[in-house]
Amino acid sequence: MSTHDNDHGHDDHGGGHHGPTHFWSKYVFSTDHKIIGIQFLFSGLLFVILGGLLALGVRYQLAWPMQDVPYAKLLPGKMTSSAPESNLALWNNGHPVTLKEDQLVNGAKIPAGAQAFLHGFPERLAVTIQPGTVVKDDAGERTLTEPLNARVDRSEVMGDYNNHKTEARAIPGTVVTLDEKGGEHRVTLEATEYMEPGATTPTRSTGHILLAIRSADTVVALNIPAQKVPAQPEPGQAQIDVPAASAQAVPAANVEYTKETLSSQAYLQLFTMHASIMIFFVIIPTLVGAFGNFVVPIMIGARDMAFPKLNAVSFWISIPAGLLMLISFWTDAGSAFGGWTSYPTLSTAAYAPNIGTTLWIIGVGLVGFSSVIGALNYVTTIINMRAPGMGMFRMPLTVWSILITATLALFSTPVLTAAMVLLLLDRTLGTMFFSPTLHVMVNGVDTVRIAGGQPLMWQHLFWFYSHPAVYIMILPAMGIVSDVLSTFSRKPVFGYKPMVFAICGIAGLGFIVWGHHMFQSGMNPVLGTTFMASTIMIAVPSAIKTFNWLGTLWGGNIKFTPAMLNALAFVSMFVIGGLSGIFMASAPVDVYIHDTYFIVAHIHYVLFGGSMFGIFAGIYYWFPKMFGRQLNQKWGVIHFWMNIIAFNGTFFTMHILGVGGHPRRYASIMEYPTLQHLQPLNVFMTICAMMLGMAQVPFFYNFFTCLPRKLGRAMAAFFIIMLTAPAVIGLSAWDMWAGSGTFLGRQFYALVGMVPSAGDVAAHFSQTQVTLGYIFLLGAIIVISGLMFRSYTTGPRWTIACSVLPLLALILTIWRLGTGVMKIADADSFCGALLTKLATWHVGLVAIGLAVPYILLIVALVWIIWAVGGAVRMPQILQRLLYPVFLPAFLAPVLLKHDFYMWIGMPSLIDHAWAILTLTALPGLLYLIAVRPRDEFGYAPGDNPWHANSLEWCTTSPPPFTNFDAIPTVYRGAYEFSSPVVTEDYLPQPKALPPGVVEPAGH
Repeated sequence: MSTHDNDHGHDDHGGGHHGPTHFWSKYVFSTDHKIIGIQFLFSGLLFVILGGLLALGVRYQLAWPMQDVPYAKLLPGKMTSSAPESNLALWNNGHPVTLKEDQLVNGAKIPAGAQAFLHGFPERLAVTIQPGTVVKDDAGERTLTEPLNARVDRSEVMGDYNNHKTEARAIPGTVVTLDEKGGEHRVTLEATEYMEPGATTPTRSTGHILLAIRSADTVVALNIPAQKVPAQPEPGQAQIDVPAASAQAVPAANVEYTKETLSSQAYLQLFTMHASIMIFFVIIPTLVGAFGNFVVPIMIGARDMAFPKLNAVSFWISIPAGLLMLISFWTDAGSAFGGWTSYPTLSTAAYAPNIGTTLWIIGVGLVGFSSVIGALNYVTTIINMRAPGMGMFRMPLTVWSILITATLALFSTPVLTAAMVLLLLDRTLGTMFFSPTLHVMVNGVDTVRIAGGQPLMWQHLFWFYSHPAVYIMILPAMGIVSDVLSTFSRKPVFGYKPMVFAICGIAGLGFIVWGHHMFQSGMNPVLGTTFMASTIMIAVPSAIKTFNWLGTLWGGNIKFTPAMLNALAFVSMFVIGGLSGIFMASAPVDVYIHDTYFIVAHIHYVLFGGSMFGIFAGIYYWFPKMFGRQLNQKWGVIHFWMNIIAFNGTFFTMHILGVGGHPRRYASIMEYPTLQHLQPLNVFMTICAMMLGMAQVPFFYNFFTCLPRKLGRAMAAFFIIMLTAPAVIGLSAWDMWAGSGTFLGRQFYALVGMVPSAGDVAAHFSQTQVTLGYIFLLGAIIVISGLMFRSYTTGPRWTIACSVLPLLALILTIWRLGTGVMKIADADSFCGALLTKLATWHVGLVAIGLAVPYILLIVALVWIIWAVGGAVRMPQILQRLLYPVFLPAFLAPVLLKHDFYMWIGMPSLIDHAWAILTLTALPGLLYLIAVRPRDEFGYAPGDNPWHANSLEWCTTSPPPFTNFDAIPTVYRGAYEFSSPVVTEDYLPQPKALPPGVVEPAGH
């Protein structure tokens, strides 16, 4: 047990007991560890929304490959492409179409090229029943030996998953009308029979029955608006005025239905950025940056971090890193697409020359540097700044987990940073650290020469960081969960010291198992066996922790709060993820499942099922301490149950896909007949993933509503700005809604005042718009810099001036280059090439500037809505509406998809999907009428609502600037039983026993 002098390391931070009073220095550019922790928390929650949306894009592509993507308008134009949709079963009402041939409508000739909107199918789809299909009618059951033409209701079938076919899928029991027999002679489709190789009797399949669609015999109804055709006539050709009309029977073969599909490279970008954002900008910053910053100094009795200004730097370095990640989407060839591992040669300049990959490398390098700075701070603070009496084995397990995590980061992250620097040099200066060959021109012939680079060296460097990084992402959650389980079981943590040693063991073993990611790299089998053995050994400390958690729960007085439920989910999901990891630890098994969805399932059970449930447990547990307000516990429980149901529906199925051989990183498996039988599972997982996204809506409502009023309003505006500003900027610069026929598209262009012009993108802006864009941009920079200037003392003001003035000069240079004021004399020189590259940023800066007034408009609207809503008691009304609205919103991805009704064998119910969805609101309405609940959001819970005993609960909520009025003296460990002479089951750590009472032995 070590003790420290009361004044050691506490009184020289932040100006003693008096914190800053200016808004910007107190809440924005703060050096207070609590504010920095909250900043990390808000940024993590923002990025989890972005990362989740990217994940939904990935899942949508896998479930319905190469179909019309609903989010196409939100992506940069180069990520999607237009393609004709020939499968009539996939056509949607209201979609714009083009006439391919002249049509006679109401006596008027509508020329080819006219635009129209699909109004529906007045008659049934014309299909052909293939030979081998088993049908049944009044005469009995028979197997067709020749094709039959028939018609089927469109609501009874679905489009085939494979976009290269023009077939519809029907389920057994579907009734079709035969064309040959005339009248209404109907048959029922029963099954499909086919001969297995070498078989003597046919095999009957009761799965979906494929029906070939005859587009020439199917008619569609169209609404034709008034227009001029053709829109861009050839020289000498006059435009034709087309009146508005309604055509009821146009052959579908004469209509072109165009869809917006996601490109294969865009799919790679989506999952690459999803993984990168979730790992580097959600899990690590939230678990380590948010909770580590906020609770660790208070838990050990310190006034602040050891290096408060360095602590602020660690957060503000992560901001430009995140912005670089987002900006990469709108670069010429899009963002990085080599996966979050970015293996060479997938990430070298020869195969990925796009600037987005370079921005990804810089962003990851910056966030790694931020992690190292934070780790230095945590280690120094925990070792040197503990309160008197706070021995190492009196610290809560949250502090221990952050200490071990920081140690991991200090030893492993510099290796990743070095690898990123080497890869950046390969891409920019032409070095060959990771490129084994070099293409050179010899006498006009492309010749391959040995360059000496080692792609495997990247894997060694990357995984030497990234496997410890898995524990960087899970160890803090383990500490948080340990404290939550102890608090809500009303029991000390079972086996406290073994838990500490288990954390240390996990950290130590984590450094020697990185090679199990490389079993397929040609590794020596003897070396692979050592990695296999060490990987299996790491299950031992993990099992110790799991059994100790169960021991903590055994016999406890358990209280199922949202924090406790999420902690229990962490333990359960971590066990599933750990058990699946044992399969991958075995080299022979890993060879088969390595590049399949089994790996995806494992990592999500560890990181989402582990880290994210740990994050939710920490938020529900420490929210009262952070903000002095309490989250609504009832909606926290609802959020948990919806979360865990949708989570397991999404990710447990991936194990089945992986064992079935579903490869990772394939945009579609429908190109491979041997995998097509797995596609329904992809659909099921995607629907569950959508439900998982909807399950977060009540959490965010709960979170923002319970914040203090001014902070909640500011954060709501900030989140809306960050989620919409990239779209506004992208729309302005890259014209994603150019020529849109939608009301929203037309209104947007009317507001922005931009009329797209053909040709160069730079021609989209008039001179007035360019001038206004730069004025708004410079004004925003000057205002933000002024606020920073006012909030700091004299010293850092010079730093701000030195950083802002070059930035203003750079923007002025780009303006002069973009508008032609400055001429480039020699484009082939180094300076000329640099200036040429700078000129390409002109359009982007103008777009950002034009987005500034819309950002201000968003802020104003949020302020007005919040003020008016408070005046008319809108929060109470919304809280009442949550009951009937939340369940339909959660179930909407299921009940509005055609696939669900095909699964249950009642496809015709899709016509009543909205009525069925409305009926799901009845339980909420009945509960609201019968119970008339009075939910409280954001009430004051007191300083210690959970009756916990660690130091953070021994100060006010939220804590003062210096955490404590006086540095406390610690008399017992965080998990020691109370004394028999007091009534509390736990005694706060700084509370001394009455004179003459002996402190009981600890555990």
